[in-house]
Amino acid sequence: MSRAYQDGGVTNTEVRTEQEILASELSYRRLFEAAQDGILILDVETGRVDDVNPFLSWLLGFSREEMIGKTVGELSPFKDIESNQAMLERLQEQGYVRYENLPLEARDGRKMAVEFVSNVYQAGDKKVIQCNVRDITERKKVEAELRRAQRLESVGTLAGGIAHDLNNILSPIMMSIDILKNLSNNPQAQKILKILEMNAQRGADIVEQILTLARGLEGEGIEVQPKHLLENLEKIIKDTFPKDMRLKFSVPNDTWTIMGDSTQMRQILLNLCVNARETGPCGSNLNIGVENYELDEQHSTMRIQAKVGRYVVINITDSERGSSRDTHDKIFDSYFAIPEASNVSAKVVALPRGNGEMVLVVDDEASILTITSQTLQAFGYRVLTAKDGADAVAIYAQHRNDIAVVLTDMMMPVMDGLAMMKILKRINPTVKIVGSSGLHANSRVAKEGGINHFLPKPYSPEILLKIMRTILNEV
Repeated sequence: MSRAYQDGGVTNTEVRTEQEILASELSYRRLFEAAQDGILILDVETGRVDDVNPFLSWLLGFSREEMIGKTVGELSPFKDIESNQAMLERLQEQGYVRYENLPLEARDGRKMAVEFVSNVYQAGDKKVIQCNVRDITERKKVEAELRRAQRLESVGTLAGGIAHDLNNILSPIMMSIDILKNLSNNPQAQKILKILEMNAQRGADIVEQILTLARGLEGEGIEVQPKHLLENLEKIIKDTFPKDMRLKFSVPNDTWTIMGDSTQMRQILLNLCVNARETGPCGSNLNIGVENYELDEQHSTMRIQAKVGRYVVINITDSERGSSRDTHDKIFDSYFAIPEASNVSAKVVALPRGNGEMVLVVDDEASILTITSQTLQAFGYRVLTAKDGADAVAIYAQHRNDIAVVLTDMMMPVMDGLAMMKILKRINPTVKIVGSSGLHANSRVAKEGGINHFLPKPYSPEILLKIMRTILNEV
């Protein structure tokens, strides 16, 4: 049972109540002063500032005294907020006002995005408006990075299907070119075929670059010396680029080694240089420099994927004006702009021939089936063809003693390559199979299914014939 004792007209209960109110106000004041969100206290009738906490003063760059007595709209950082009267009317109707991504500029020019929330609440014997201002600039940056990653993942799924179809289109083109080169001695025809070959190969390279960018395919991570990469790049540029392009390399002898895929790095550097060659004016400059760089804790926080440590910076500059800010923000988006590498060298090789061995070629693409068969026949092989896995099983069952190798596509209607291979393995556990696909991810599936080799599309006659010779020589 609680009791109140009279003492000079004031009860102990009233004294405790006043103490609790004072304690509550003191506790609130401490929170107000220490809060890591900006807080404005406004008069509910006029909408003018009654109080400002230290964090908001620091965030905006204005002192408390400069803000007291002003409406929110009169404070320059909040110029994009609706009029004072409109905000008060909304507060009366809804009880709160919220801006989820309000652009804000501090006194020193810093631009940021803030979350601005106003609520009406009872403070003692009067109502006030409390406005909370939260800096969400970094959060928005992280969200943008996540959206970009999600976009790339979606593009990667799409790119896989596109790459499969494009590689099926390029395969017969590339093989046909090699056959035509062997059938004609006309210099003009050879020149035209060379142009076709270069552009077909460039198309295949672009498909591979799209897959690498969109799917994040990882190459072989080994220790690489940038100095050696650039020495190779320098030789290519001097041998193939216009003689009026002035080239300058700056590569210190003490350059650190890095971990990466040398093939992909060489491709990236060459692509950048080719882009400079194609867009630069006559007599332009191309400067390539390397420097060691240590990333500290402060600078690493500027990019969410950056880590403190030692890096090698490679700078490539040319005589062009450079990209605009809009372009610069998009250069890492897939499909926006990919540098194209030129075919800088031509190889002359003696292609291996067959000795009358029989090959079963399986593919649902008629053009690939035709040109692959003609290529193999032109180089000493006998060929049987099948348009899908079911057709191939029937043909293999009839000619199993004559067929030395099965070359099969992995993605086909009726019966795909994997299902067909399982049946062929039951018929003949020692059957030799080469799997092929325009979708390179199928190489893992094919190997799990028991193939001997994987042939990525598009493939040239040289690669096809070498793989045939390799698998036939295996015991």
